Amino acid sequence: MEEYTTTNLLLAALLTVGGAEISDVEIGARFSKIVLNLEELDKNILKNKFQKLLENIDEEDVDWASAFDRSVLGDIEDKYLRLKRMIFQGRK
Repeated sequence: MEEYTTTNLLLAALLTVGGAEISDVEIGARFSKIVLNLEELDKNILKNKFQKLLENIDEEDVDWASAFDRSVLGDIEDKYLRLKRMIFQGRK
């Protein structure tokens, strides 16, 4: 199993959008370690999602809110907030 450990919640969220799975969360007082299983990570999924975002930005009349919500950025934000909430509740 290919694992990756990070304290960067945003990076962990990005990798989960690409198919990585969180295998462990080590909650610390100040920083938490996220252990990710990278076996299911598909770089092409991330590439395609970012390409779609770029295509939306290239439109002549960009609807910024819609471009964000329907893009990889919205997915990353959702995963990040869920991860942050899980860590916050684990510290209680």
